[in-house]
Amino acid sequence: MGKSHTHSSISDAAAIFILSALVLLSPSLSSAETLENYTINFHMAYGKVVVDKEMLFSEKATNEIFLDVPDDVKTASLYIDNAFVESKVEDGRIRARLNSSKSIRLNYVTGEFVDRSEFIVSMRMPYDADNLKVTLTLPENSVLEKPLPKSDISTSPAYPLPDAVTTDGLLINLAWGYSGLKKGDEKSFFVRFIEKKGNSYLIWALGIIIIALIALVAFLFKRKPSVERVVEKVVEKEDMLEKHLKEDEEQVVNILKQREGQCEQGTLRVITGFSKAKLSGLLKELEERNVVHKEKRGKKNLVFLKKL
Repeated sequence: MGKSHTHSSISDAAAIFILSALVLLSPSLSSAETLENYTINFHMAYGKVVVDKEMLFSEKATNEIFLDVPDDVKTASLYIDNAFVESKVEDGRIRARLNSSKSIRLNYVTGEFVDRSEFIVSMRMPYDADNLKVTLTLPENSVLEKPLPKSDISTSPAYPLPDAVTTDGLLINLAWGYSGLKKGDEKSFFVRFIEKKGNSYLIWALGIIIIALIALVAFLFKRKPSVERVVEKVVEKEDMLEKHLKEDEEQVVNILKQREGQCEQGTLRVITGFSKAKLSGLLKELEERNVVHKEKRGKKNLVFLKKL
């Protein structure tokens, strides 16, 4: 006699979400260590997601594990007990050897968790965990598609409802927290957002640019040299700079250009895949050549591309 099964109704959007977002962020494991804290930070920018994961074990662990990464990840930064470890991605995995280790941290950049104006990801717990914290930072000047509901979560732009939502005026951060999780437990997250047009800011910026151009033209006419010669000199200076950049230096400069001339040093390290020592050396060389400069902001270093 056949058994009848009861299925919960799932909307088309939720079905697509489950099918397309089941990405295993957890390592392949064989032992039964427990995590004191498991932290995952997602930072969205320019159609990509910077992923920063950290596992803090309750007791020191000694074994070999494999950390799974999305298919589009070619390089990643691995830290064991806060020390950088050379690693490479093979078949969508990174091997990590633990030797009485207390923590693992992994950074990488992927495009698989974002589809236009939607963030979607699903993960399984690699170990039993006392605490799990997940944070998501939306792209700059973006907002949630609609306000978070107080009751009917079927209309929510974020699922599950975040425990906290904060903003500094430019970036919106969503946070979820869980406790007492078991190995194999699955957690999924879905957020729909929109980018603000920022018309008032653009009008203000355009006005400043027009005033600056008028002042520049008046100055050039007073000094006599033609605008064409000035433009030619600027282009020539840019060309000379580009020609004298090494491949790694050019990669750093291009990232800064894409990010409107500034970027956190930690984010640069994640995007480039360079070691901390290598990136520090590159930035020092570029600083000495007056290409970039760094500023300390709290615990972070901001890198700025200097104007010609």
